[in-house]
Amino acid sequence: SSGINAEWPLRPGYELPLVTTVLKCVIDVVGISANSLSLSYFINRQNKGLGNRLLMLLNVCDLFVCVTNFVTAITYERRQEDNWVETSYNICRFFYAMSFDCTGFSTSLLSVTRSIKVCRPFYRIKGMWIAASFV
Repeated sequence: SSGINAEWPLRPGYELPLVTTVLKCVIDVVGISANSLSLSYFINRQNKGLGNRLLMLLNVCDLFVCVTNFVTAITYERRQEDNWVETSYNICRFFYAMSFDCTGFSTSLLSVTRSIKVCRPFYRIKGMWIAASFV
């Protein structure tokens, strides 16, 4: 059958090529660095309006994606050797999936709020409704 199997890392005996693991780690390190710099920029800004707060939320979610993906890539090869490594691998996979979904939702939320601001420039969006929608 064609298509991508979402459970491929869980197949017994499957090993990721070393190039794939190294490439994932390099991308994650760049993502961690870029999101940390961007987050520090938004934290130090004086004007923390709704748009800046949503961008900070997106940075935090992306940072969690990069960190959990990095730990998952490192612990993938050794997860069968030790229970602690396997437990941390499974925890990181859970948090990776959760933060990946949060990244998608915060991107959508940012797009919707910007669309509202473009269509109705004088309409004031309440931050409480944004926070409630994210929870």
